[in-house]
Amino acid sequence: MRVLLDENVPIDIIPVLRSRKCDAESVNFIGWKGIQNGDLMKRARDNFDLLITRDKDFDQAFLRNYVNESFGIVLLAIPQQPGRAYAHAFAALWPPDAQVFIGKVSRLGV
Repeated sequence: MRVLLDENVPIDIIPVLRSRKCDAESVNFIGWKGIQNGDLMKRARDNFDLLITRDKDFDQAFLRNYVNESFGIVLLAIPQQPGRAYAHAFAALWPPDAQVFIGKVSRLGV
């Protein structure tokens, strides 16, 4: 599964995702940083299976416009904390099979 992290998601979770058989990338590393939200969603949907974001400006209705049977979006709601602690909190919440997120908008965290 190809997973894209939005620019606001700590890259400390990339090793967690990769250890769970996800091919994880960040917009910060592929030249997509600063792209407008709608364009980012389209690019993510065309090139990835899942987008992970912490963007509080997104609402569920907006995000539902971009999900389809092969693409999902995860809104992270994990409290901000130093890198390793954030990665540990994320690992505790990430499911064994990320396929559960495909085709819908999901919230992960508190």
